[in-house]
Amino acid sequence: FTFVLGAFMIQWHILAGGFMHNLFNDHWEKIPIDLSKLLVGDFAAAACLISFGALIGKVSPTQMLVMCFVEIIIFSVNENIGLELGISDIGGSMVVHIFGAYFGLGASLMVTPKTSRGRSDNSAVYHSDMFAMIGTIFLWLFWPSFNGGPSSGHFQHRVVVNTVLSLTGSCLVSFYASMLMRP
Repeated sequence: FTFVLGAFMIQWHILAGGFMHNLFNDHWEKIPIDLSKLLVGDFAAAACLISFGALIGKVSPTQMLVMCFVEIIIFSVNENIGLELGISDIGGSMVVHIFGAYFGLGASLMVTPKTSRGRSDNSAVYHSDMFAMIGTIFLWLFWPSFNGGPSSGHFQHRVVVNTVLSLTGSCLVSFYASMLMRP
């Protein structure tokens, strides 16, 4: 079902994002379909997939579809506000990741009954931790190309180099901090 939602989110963002772009620029034209629109659609889908993490097991597939529909619209508004402000966000850390995380947390807060908070059966289990690790490995492998995709030329090279150095540096610091915090 996640695959179907991902395909829906990319196509829905091409339409919703194109509409919001025209609305923010007050210039109405046909929505072009090109590589950049597909790539930004992938980024929008990534924001929704980040939100999934806070909602998996709490909502039905139909509720997830409705959430994606609404989130893509709000994501498109947020994206255009960022463009208006002139932010530099090649890898999508602000527009994609922070938005997706906070949207997911807000949605989770809305759908989780207060009586469920703090219960022991409302926590991670071995197989969910294992899938999270597999997802982390995939992100580790593909993140440099995902980040570098929107850039070109020298900037693309710089983005990939910075991403790889950030990945390796954060890995080393995380392992060192883990070693210091554990007896």
